[in-house]
Amino acid sequence: MPNYEGQDVDPATYTAGIKNPRCMVKPLPGTRVMKSNNAVITPTFGDLRRVAFGGVSGIMQFVPRECLMKGRGQGYSSTTAEIRLFNGSKITGYAAQEPERLRGPQFHRAWCDEVAAWR
Repeated sequence: MPNYEGQDVDPATYTAGIKNPRCMVKPLPGTRVMKSNNAVITPTFGDLRRVAFGGVSGIMQFVPRECLMKGRGQGYSSTTAEIRLFNGSKITGYAAQEPERLRGPQFHRAWCDEVAAWR
């Protein structure tokens, strides 16, 4: 199975959830829209920081540094649970334990991690 760079990857070690967020720097399919608003939803905020964003198989391990927005307060912020990309796209993290926080923002894509563990 090829990864984002087209290199072969062992399917046993491939992180399926990261495949979608890595595509967030590409134009939206069928449009010319370059910037997108994306959500990553995990069971808890701890899971968000330790696993989805910062873990061994987290987003920050796979998004190339040159894809992060440069400058003060840009790129990855664990405080705001946001990753800002060079093209203006944003990946925002949410915890499923606070579903009301998902009301209002509109997303082009969402990665819902461990849905069976949500309460």
